[in-house]
Amino acid sequence: MKALAPGTHVAIFHGLHRVMAAEEALRVARARHRLMPTPRPLTSSCGLAIAFPADELGHVRAVLDGGPDLAELWCSDGARYQRAELPTHRPSAGPEAP
Repeated sequence: MKALAPGTHVAIFHGLHRVMAAEEALRVARARHRLMPTPRPLTSSCGLAIAFPADELGHVRAVLDGGPDLAELWCSDGARYQRAELPTHRPSAGPEAP
């Protein structure tokens, strides 16, 4: 199977419910993405992944930060996939002290 277009990122989640929650969050945020079968060279516990173009990376990271746990993030170079950095999850800020 040929890799996706260069720069396409593939987000993988542990479990169908998590990938569906992430897809819904991205849809609501109007991030360009598509739900797809996980590419064979990559692993997944549910068989579904979310693909999005490189220019959406910042938007996708912002939407998914603090949301459904992203297990793996990959980037296609057109021939194969390379692991990309996962978004960092920042703890939610509590009320500020007076």
